[in-house]
Parts: sequence; structure tokens; C-alpha cells
Amino acid sequence: MNRPGRRVAWEPATACRVRAWLAAALAAASVSGPGRVAGAEWLLEPAMSSRLEYTDNYGLTPVNPQATWVGSAGVDLAVSRNTETLRLRAGTSLYYSYYSNRVLQPAQQGYPSVFFNGEYRQPRATYGLALRFQREPAVTSELATTGVALPQSAVRDTWTVAPSWSYSATARLGFSASYLLTDASFQDSPQQGLFDYTNQALSAGASYRLTEYDTVSVTATASRYETNPETRESDTTSAQLAWSRAVSETLLASVSYGVSDTRTTIFQNVVFCPAPLILCQLGFVPLETARASAEVRSRSPIWSASLSKQLSAATSLLAQLRSDRYASATGFLTKSETASIALSHAMSARLNASIGASYVDADTGGTSVAQGIPVLSPQGTRYLAVEPGLTWQVLPELSLTAGARHARLENRANSSTATANTAFVGLRYAWPRSRIRW
Repeated sequence: MNRPGRRVAWEPATACRVRAWLAAALAAASVSGPGRVAGAEWLLEPAMSSRLEYTDNYGLTPVNPQATWVGSAGVDLAVSRNTETLRLRAGTSLYYSYYSNRVLQPAQQGYPSVFFNGEYRQPRATYGLALRFQREPAVTSELATTGVALPQSAVRDTWTVAPSWSYSATARLGFSASYLLTDASFQDSPQQGLFDYTNQALSAGASYRLTEYDTVSVTATASRYETNPETRESDTTSAQLAWSRAVSETLLASVSYGVSDTRTTIFQNVVFCPAPLILCQLGFVPLETARASAEVRSRSPIWSASLSKQLSAATSLLAQLRSDRYASATGFLTKSETASIALSHAMSARLNASIGASYVDADTGGTSVAQGIPVLSPQGTRYLAVEPGLTWQVLPELSLTAGARHARLENRANSSTATANTAFVGLRYAWPRSRIRW
């Protein structure tokens, strides 16, 4: 995991460690339980893809917008194995990007990722494990998730570890538990005003099928968000009740509601004079530094609603609403309310059209400590994006995508507004799956 502000390159030693880690995960999985896969047959899935896009305002900046062409190309490699009791999938990818506007070109142009997903099934219980490392330009993904606008050159490294467990007590009653560890670091984070952070969340829940069509569930979650270096930390507990109903064979609806309670502690170094102030001013007594802290507590509702409808054999609709708190690079949990809708239509056996829209209203308010007293500085953003697109399956192995995106960002802190228009085209070639013995 990266230290704050440290620029991390994809060095050969790092690549060797990742390959060794992936090999160890596969080796461990291959000797576990009745689903033993040592010497078994695996599916090998290699692919390569490229993308070219033009945007008239990269990073959605309200002042001095920068237009640029962005070209990227990369390769993917995945292996998978499924048995009656064991499902395994692991892979890696490496992409390189080039910006025609050299002002925007980040120092890091290579974006590697590696992942492992495993699932072990017993008659009643299922155990899962997901591991992932990913390096990516963070501007677009952070806006879509939290509504937070990051600097144009922000590059994020994310490590995630996510074990899970589920158990079917009866045909109607089930229990589940999961843990999620996320460690995010940004290259040159102090210079860009960003905070590296670690977020941990532990959840446990139960679900009960009331009828053939209705299911209710309850979930309790405890999480901790802390920045690195440690200047802020937030402990959150929440409880949520959910209900889902299969209204018909083509319509599925769900709603949930709960309450979260967050206690945030802010740490700040305070300089003081341990003697009469005049002595420090004259230089007879040195100033000293103490670490002050203050606590802020907040409670807010969390809720969600979703609707999935198969309008016809070729057309589907998905709509979602959500209000929750998310870890972000601002140094605080971001409270975001999001809405999205996506419509997909198969125009033919090879051509698919889609259009999606998303809206994020984020409260990114900050807090500082003044003489030991928390001072709130409310801030926020509103982010809207609309993206139509086409996907053409040229050949069984070759697909072509094209589309456009209009985005708008309002920053309530300084009453600024920025818009960006983007057009893109992408090409992906996936070789036929081959079978190997490992």
C-alpha cells in the first residue's frame, strides 16, 4: 500500500510480487475442499481493446477548460474454473493512455489491475473471497460515485479485500456476513489537496422469503473511515430494512430504509506557548505543539429504491435511487443522493442501443478545529451525466462501441458551473476461449 504523496511506478519488482500473489491465491484455492482443482482444466480468456475519445473539458473545470484527445490501448488475461462446489476466476490487465493535450498528460501512463474471485459452495453455506488491485484515472469514476470533483491529473491506486459468507437455514430463511477493506491512495496527494484513506466495513444480515414473490431482509453495518496521515476518522453504524417483490415475470421492485449514525473525530496540531506569551515572543521559551481533537456527530437516513422492467423481448429498463455515505478523497465521508436510469434495446442480433442518465447530489462538507471547537464548512456538488451509445458485435470475437456523453457539474462552495461534451469509439477483440491444464 502506498504511503501518502509517494509516487509509485509499476516497477518489475512490483509486477513480480503481484504475479506471485496471484499464483499463491490460485494455488491455495486448488487444494481446498472437495472442489479440488489441482491439475484440472481451466478456461483461458485473452483479449485486447482500444478506445479513442475527444472531450472539450477534461476534468470538468469551470475555469480554463482543457480540450484533448485521449487514446488508450491494453490487454486483458483471465483464467476461470467452475465445478459443482468451486468457482474461481483470476486475471490481470494493463492499459496505456495518451493525451494530445500535454498539459493533462499524467506522469503515470500505465494502468495495471489484477483480481481474484473465488466462491466455495456447500449444501447450505457459501464462502466467497474477492481481491483486487487497480490503478486508474480517478476523475470520472469519483464524480459518478460520490459527486466529488478531483484534480484533472488525479491517479488512484485501490486495493480491496472482500471475504463473504452466506447460509441457508431453511428454504425461506437465510443469513449473511461480509467484510470489505478498501485502501485508496493518490499519487502526489498532498500537492493535489487529496487524502489517502482506508475504509473498513463489516455487515451482517438476515433475509426471509415471505411469499413466492416477496422477500424481506435486515442488515446491520459498522464501518471505519480514516485518512492517512491520520487527521480524520469516522465511525459509522447503521441498520437497514429492505423489501423486494417480483411483481410479475418481467417486473422486479425493491425498497430499503434505515438510519446511520456517524461519529467523526478531527485531529489538528496546535502551537502554543507553555509560559507567559511574552517569553515565547522574546525567544526565551520555545513554542510547543500539541495534538488537539474534536468530535462531530451526525445522524441521517439511508434509503434506496430500484425498478427493473423487461419491456419486451428486446428492451429492458433499470431505474435506481439511493442515499448513503461514501468514502472519498476529501478527508470526510461524502453523503450522496444518486438517481440513475438506463434503457437498453437490442436492435438486431448484433446491434444494441442504450441510453443512460445519472444524477448525484453530494454533500462534501468539511470540518476543521478552531481552538478545540469543530467548525463546519458546508460544501456540495451536483453532477449530471447523460450517455447514449451503440454496441455492434461485428464478429463473435470482435465488438465495436461508440457513444457520447454530456456532463454538468455545479459546485455550491464557489457557485461555479462546468460542462463537458465527450464522444468516444472503442474496439475490443476477445480470442476464443482455450482450455489449459494447470
